[in-house]
Amino acid sequence: MASAPPAAAQYATGGSGQYRGQILWFDWGTAPNNIPQAGTSVVNTFNVAGQTLTVTCSLSNIASAGADPDLRIYRPGGFGLDGLDDLYNIGGTGPANTMDIGLMNRNGGANVSFTYSCSATFGGVPYAIDGLVFADAETTSPSEYTEVVLPAGATMRVIERLRGGTCTDGYNVVVTGTTYRFSPLGECRGAGDIAPMGVFFIDNASSANIVLQGGVAASGLQAVAVGVMLNVADFGDAPNSYGMAGHVPQYSWSGGTLPAGTTNIFGAGFNLATQTQPIAALLGTRADVESSALFSANALGDDNDSGNGTDDEDGVNIAAAAPLYRGLSGNTYNLTAACVGTAPVAGWIDFDRNGTFDSDERSGTALCAGGSATLFWSVPTDIAAGASFLRVRTAANALEIANPTGVAGTGEVEDHTLTILDPQIRIAKLTQAGAGGPFSFATTNTLSQPGALTTVAADTAVTGAPVSIDDIASAVTATESALPADWQLTAIACTQAGGAAVAGATYDLVNRRATIPSSALSTASDITCSFTNGKRPILRLAKALPLGRFVAADQFALSIAGPGGPATATTTGSGTAAPEVATLNPGTIGGAYTLSETAAAGANLGNYTVGYACTNALAGGQTPSGSGSSFAITAATGDDLTCTLTNTRNPISDLSVTKTNTPAAGPNDQAGDAVSRNASTTYSIVVTNNGPDAVTGAILRDPAASRVGLSCTTPPVCTGAGCPAAPLTLAGLEAGAPLGTIANGASVTVTLSCLVN
Repeated sequence: MASAPPAAAQYATGGSGQYRGQILWFDWGTAPNNIPQAGTSVVNTFNVAGQTLTVTCSLSNIASAGADPDLRIYRPGGFGLDGLDDLYNIGGTGPANTMDIGLMNRNGGANVSFTYSCSATFGGVPYAIDGLVFADAETTSPSEYTEVVLPAGATMRVIERLRGGTCTDGYNVVVTGTTYRFSPLGECRGAGDIAPMGVFFIDNASSANIVLQGGVAASGLQAVAVGVMLNVADFGDAPNSYGMAGHVPQYSWSGGTLPAGTTNIFGAGFNLATQTQPIAALLGTRADVESSALFSANALGDDNDSGNGTDDEDGVNIAAAAPLYRGLSGNTYNLTAACVGTAPVAGWIDFDRNGTFDSDERSGTALCAGGSATLFWSVPTDIAAGASFLRVRTAANALEIANPTGVAGTGEVEDHTLTILDPQIRIAKLTQAGAGGPFSFATTNTLSQPGALTTVAADTAVTGAPVSIDDIASAVTATESALPADWQLTAIACTQAGGAAVAGATYDLVNRRATIPSSALSTASDITCSFTNGKRPILRLAKALPLGRFVAADQFALSIAGPGGPATATTTGSGTAAPEVATLNPGTIGGAYTLSETAAAGANLGNYTVGYACTNALAGGQTPSGSGSSFAITAATGDDLTCTLTNTRNPISDLSVTKTNTPAAGPNDQAGDAVSRNASTTYSIVVTNNGPDAVTGAILRDPAASRVGLSCTTPPVCTGAGCPAAPLTLAGLEAGAPLGTIANGASVTVTLSCLVN
């Protein structure tokens, strides 16, 4: 067979072994190639926070009674009952496993001995390894064994064991002095399950002499896998931009030892060794190690690493920490880390979220005492809201944690995500009955001030940029600055992000202020305070005289009384002219107003019929109307009212009445007129309207006493457009007959035929 290529070391990535991130297994090449008889060595290097950790392991003193070479490479999983590949593998179990980490006697039944040794340097300085590891690489038969001579000062421990679920065969370790012989009591071949096997740790050893004893001649082969327990470091797992921080935890081991004589490691009462956590410098209750930094976007690279099987980020409970928010700028922030020991502890928070831990982002150094350390930060002014990262480090030497990066020889590092919150308040502006602005605002207990807002359409809110709340333990006020004269604040309402009203908020419309109590604030507050401004009303009162004045000198005093008033105007001029208008601008939304007139310059309102009607430039606005010289209005938002009091004068007419029995000679009786007894005569009564107005309902009366010496029995006859509606009778004429409408310049004639007594 060919000789093996240069060896390499590997950490297993699969399997159920609990030390996948700590046991560095040595891959000797490609199975089934031979190991050079003269031995071989491998050098592995690791970058630990910028420094080089070098591990060198070698095989030497290979010897047996058989033909050279004595050892060849074996891949665990090559036989169906193998168990090591179930604990530690790359690629999977059985044929899928790619770890060629087994050393097997090349000659069946041979007894092969060799020396396995390892050393390490860190930054060029010797570095102590924890110890050596070996395990059954291939199914061991009861007639086969592995034997190890324990070096001085070392302790043999059983750290893992495995057999199939249906397998009941045991596995014995026989201890004679410092010699340990490992062999199973059976292979579980009948069950077809994983044969008993173990993983063993030579604590505090850097070399060991190992013997492989094969079984029956020609076919008896025994294989062992060797490695080194190398706790490289516990690394930070924040994104790469935050730099590498590494700590070498000082673990110790307990239990799993083997007394003199024979011990079945699957026997009742036998307990595996446990790795105990550091006691001098530790965050939380445990630390794990990785072969390299597992940078990750969510600081969970270490936690999610299947290689170490451990979530060790338990030093800081972010969920229980005090909220961190922008308003703490310039103040102190603290959180508590759980810890073990009395070592120094320090932390960094990326306050400005620039992807690095800056010098002003370090806490003060605190000492672990009583199981905790409280870290204090002076929060810089450039704190920015959003997702960020926290790093906490502890080490026995405070100088090793002066910076957020680098390697420390003790202790632990934890990286966590955290959110810098930003409780906010924003202003929304809504205008009614028009658009306007700019409207200005001021807030208290905020890191900045809101900008001015201008609306672009009525009843459409405009929302400004949020401002950050400074101290959630204090109230916040939002105040609208003095408004332009034509606007009036009508409502304020503050709501949380979900639309619920802010509990306990108070609103002062007079001073245009909203006050939000501290009880309504939290680090998650996202409050919008809406200020509604209404267009203030305009009221006008005008005069109309469609028929002119009753008396040419008549004038009228107009008045608008109410909030912001009175507004007055007195008419001048003559005829129908009355250009003066009483104007109240602006009025008050919701204000009660009385619009009225009184007579001036000797006028008598009794000479007029008065009514009012209003127009409104506001679409859909109110338009009151009615009769009377005084009326009330409640002004609404945006009203642009022009109301007119219309005074229609009463009619003016000049009636003349003539009565004659000689109408041909003129309207009046002639001097010296004579009548004859028992003769008939006809009288004409003429009613003439000399204007200027038509007249309706004038009463025409011709009493009987005015007809002395006459006997009038024939019904009178009326001609003209103004005759009474009903037939005219003598009795009606004597009582007074109402005439119809007599136009200007028209006449009504009533004729009466009588007999002279």
